[in-house]
Amino acid sequence: MLSEHHDAREQLEEECRALLGGRAPGIETLPRLGHTRRVIEEVLRLYPPTWLTARMPVEDDTLVGYTIPTGAIVLLSPYVTHRHPAIWDAPEVFDPDRFVPDRAAARRNFAYFPFGGGPRHCIGSAFATTEMQLVVASVAQRYRMTLVDGVRVIPAAGLTLRPSSAVPLRLHRLRAD
Repeated sequence: MLSEHHDAREQLEEECRALLGGRAPGIETLPRLGHTRRVIEEVLRLYPPTWLTARMPVEDDTLVGYTIPTGAIVLLSPYVTHRHPAIWDAPEVFDPDRFVPDRAAARRNFAYFPFGGGPRHCIGSAFATTEMQLVVASVAQRYRMTLVDGVRVIPAAGLTLRPSSAVPLRLHRLRAD
C-alpha cells in the first residue's frame, strides 16, 4: 500500500525519522508513532488476515426479519464489512486518517474487526499489532520498498488472506541523516 500511496509513505518515513532518529523503536515510542499505527490499521481494514469467520448461535435469534436457528452456521466477513459503503465513506480508498482517535471513536461497534471481536477476539491481536508497528517503524527508517513496475498485488482468499503470488519488490536503502 505504501508503494502505491506516496503521501502516506512519506509521512510515515518522516514520523519515524523525527521520533526515532535512526534508533530502534521500543514499546515506549509506539504511542507516539500515530501515523504508523494508522497506516497499519488501514491496511488491516482493506486486507484483514482473517477475511472470513464462522459462528454458530447458541439459541434462535432474529436479525432484520430473518430467523437464525440454533446451530446454524453464520459467516462473518471483515473483508466485506470493512469495504461496505453503508459503514465506510469511500471504502475502497486508502485513508489512514480514518483511524484518528475522533473518527475511530465515532465508528459503530464491529465495523472494524480484523482480529474478530467479542469473547472470541484474537488473544494475540495486541502482540501482532505491536509487532507490526515495531517492524514497520524499523524498516521505514532504513529502506523503501516499491513494487516492480507493472505488478499488481491480488489478494487470494484461503484460510487467511494473502497475496496470490510472490510480490516482486525493489528495496531502496535510504540515506542516514
